[in-house]
Amino acid sequence: MADLATYTPPDGGAAVPCQVYVDRDSEMIGGLRQFVAGRVEIAYVRTAGFRPAFKGRVLVDGELYSNSKPISDDGSLSRWLVIRVTD
Repeated sequence: MADLATYTPPDGGAAVPCQVYVDRDSEMIGGLRQFVAGRVEIAYVRTAGFRPAFKGRVLVDGELYSNSKPISDDGSLSRWLVIRVTD
């Protein structure tokens, strides 16, 4: 089930509600793939007119993230590598 979140575009426009899937510690590293890195990915559920952008911000479960790199977009889900915002 997707989490409810609030997305703010990078131009500082009005925040909009959205649905997201948050994958924390999603990257395995090491020769035997035994270590978990602190990578966080967010998959936005795409709806009519909603398109996440580079440096857009999303607030989910009290955590604020900024989109840093697009991973994929199949028209229904837009997956991004995100960075936690601490300010």
